[in-house]
Amino acid sequence: MPGCRIRCLETFDRDEILFVAPPDRATDPQRRLHRRKNRLIAIVGPYVVTGTAHLPPGTDLDPFLLRRQMRFMPLTDAWVTHRTDGSVDIARSVVIVNTANLRELKAALELI
Repeated sequence: MPGCRIRCLETFDRDEILFVAPPDRATDPQRRLHRRKNRLIAIVGPYVVTGTAHLPPGTDLDPFLLRRQMRFMPLTDAWVTHRTDGSVDIARSVVIVNTANLRELKAALELI
């Protein structure tokens, strides 16, 4: 289709997705909702994703409860590394983690 910028190369079952790193996009800070910020370390498959979660009020960091409330959890100012391959070291403004595939979730710091 002429002018179409989005291409679907392949489809995936959402349970197969570990995380997604979308391209950067400018947003209006005034439109953002106030959320409790937590610096987290998420282990997803062989990857470690460190970033800031902007959790809705009343949401616990318990992975079981988090899975029931949020299927995908965005982390901002994120850093992705591989647990055994040191060549994987990626910084992204946003990484969206599939909570169904969380192996471990640790709170690193609660921010205001």
